[in-house]
Amino acid sequence: MRNKFLSNQIHKIFLTLSSFLTKKGEAKQMLSKIPIDLNKIKPAEVDKEILRSAIIAELDAINLYEEIAAFAKNKHIKTVLLDVAREEKEHVGEFQTLLLTFDTEQVEALNEGKREVEKLTS
Repeated sequence: MRNKFLSNQIHKIFLTLSSFLTKKGEAKQMLSKIPIDLNKIKPAEVDKEILRSAIIAELDAINLYEEIAAFAKNKHIKTVLLDVAREEKEHVGEFQTLLLTFDTEQVEALNEGKREVEKLTS
């Protein structure tokens, strides 16, 4: 009985998701596609692009789980969705850590961004 209830609740959530519309009444695309063609990337850059794509996918997942959690009526579903979103944030950290080991230019850009924020907010 509980499984049927949860299944019905999840089905309702996804029906709600499918009804997200833009202001023009067009369906809103919720999930990203890999933004690049990995076949056209220099071999030395492929791993970095894979990691960037993985980060994008995790950020999309975080947004999805947090958005649908806001619609969940059942507290257990909401709790699990928010917990899964937190796990996805950890995945972002894992992929970013790997990316920063391969991309020194990205490391410098992040450091520069940090310095700029500190300057603007101090």
